[in-house]
Amino acid sequence: MKALFLIDNIPMIDIFAPVVDNLATVGISVFVNYNWSKKKRVIIDDYASKFGIRCETLKSHNGKGVMDIINQEHPDIIVLAREEATPVEKLFNIVARYKNIPTLLIPHGLLFPNELGFWGVDGKFFRLKHFYRLFKQGYRKLVKGNISINYLMRAALFRIRNDFQDKVALSNYCSYSKIACAGKAMEDILIKYGVKPGDIIVTGNPKFDYLHRNRTWMNSNPHVLLITNYLVEQGSWTERQRKEYTNDICYAAGQILNCKLIIKIHPVAESLKDYEKIIESQNFPATIYQDIPLPKMVEKCDIAITTMSSGGMEAMAAGKPLIVYNPFNNVTQYDATSGAYFAKNKEELLSVIKDIIDNGMSKERKKIAKEFVYQQAYLQDGKASKRIAKLIEEMTNGR
Repeated sequence: MKALFLIDNIPMIDIFAPVVDNLATVGISVFVNYNWSKKKRVIIDDYASKFGIRCETLKSHNGKGVMDIINQEHPDIIVLAREEATPVEKLFNIVARYKNIPTLLIPHGLLFPNELGFWGVDGKFFRLKHFYRLFKQGYRKLVKGNISINYLMRAALFRIRNDFQDKVALSNYCSYSKIACAGKAMEDILIKYGVKPGDIIVTGNPKFDYLHRNRTWMNSNPHVLLITNYLVEQGSWTERQRKEYTNDICYAAGQILNCKLIIKIHPVAESLKDYEKIIESQNFPATIYQDIPLPKMVEKCDIAITTMSSGGMEAMAAGKPLIVYNPFNNVTQYDATSGAYFAKNKEELLSVIKDIIDNGMSKERKKIAKEFVYQQAYLQDGKASKRIAKLIEEMTNGR
């Protein structure tokens, strides 16, 4: 049995690596790096090499390039961590169906139960707002030199054709043979989005397996972890809002004796320089990371803060209290039933941090948070990767 695992960033490798490890005795696994940037491809290849897994590069981001790599490798299954968000994932799905190769999606993040409201899909001015959001995303990447004009045009045409099709949500989840679903909540959302129940297998997500084995609580000096999201890059926030948001968290952490602030920015979409510029203006020091895996950051922290990042779920899975800081009233997947704490301004944020440090989480809140994690990410037993490896074997009939 041979499995192709499609990667275009480091977090995808972190999701796939434990699954590959569980497949080592029954078949061959190969990474296919489809990142469009030559510079980033080198970084991804270097990281993949640490796992001892062969990594091939998709030479052309078109139908011929996809067909060439599939003809070269002759896979029995193709595994992805992202739905059809770029032309490449769609092309792999098209060629896989043509060649009768099963495909498996392991969603990298959580799905919003209120995703329609987040994207405004059900609003009157959705198309106008979404066009504007896409324009801002593309323009920002072009100005920063993160994308070529040629790739930008191809990506823009794909997004326009894809996003305005007659379907429930922006993303298309119906094109995969199976989906290895993180939890019951995601299963319910996928069914609502048109995926057949029989195509969804609840397995948990491999990135939670590490957290099951590494649970610690409260350093002598409180460590606060900010898990950001690419709200500026996707056009939901302005740069001024991001600066105000980060400054508020620096202020709150700065009022706590011996508190250390760690900032984990989005591993793909955000820029380290943007946050370094914000922190330079602060009297309170903070350490910023981008490429270090989030589980290692979660292991070191005592309290996590986010607005809507699925990384907050990883903190909760590790037994860490999560604060949802939401000064701009954004849609978020965390509500009163999640067991998370909430704050809407920096004074409230400081008060909540102090309360957690002084009193810890109550038994009732821990119980609520544990149930929320179970609904979102299934059993926290460290065996999600084993369940997915078994699913891959079943899908390939043990070939």
